[in-house]
Amino acid sequence: MEIKIVAFNDAEVYAGIGTVDDYYIISLNENKEIEIGDVLSGIFDSSEDLNKDINNITKNYKVNIYLESWQCSLNAAIDHLLHLGSPKRVYAATKDFAADSDNVISNLRREISGS
Repeated sequence: MEIKIVAFNDAEVYAGIGTVDDYYIISLNENKEIEIGDVLSGIFDSSEDLNKDINNITKNYKVNIYLESWQCSLNAAIDHLLHLGSPKRVYAATKDFAADSDNVISNLRREISGS
């Protein structure tokens, strides 16, 4: 399965989209870079272990992640981005937002839906 990274927070928690309405939340277990637009390939479900070695197809290397949530809604994905790791900033498309700012949820929803 492949997911495309559409947003992340400054605590290295990432949101990726698989199919039209399925979002996946991952966190990094190592110091490798993942960016918005990167396509990741691997098994994104609870089979085996939640710690997974996946392929960053865009950058052509393996990365070890922890699968925080899978097949969740956009609203749940945004909630995870705003709370996992106690972030101060959240990034989507070409914009970033303070995690505690007014309208951050609607701003993120708009930016993620457009990517």
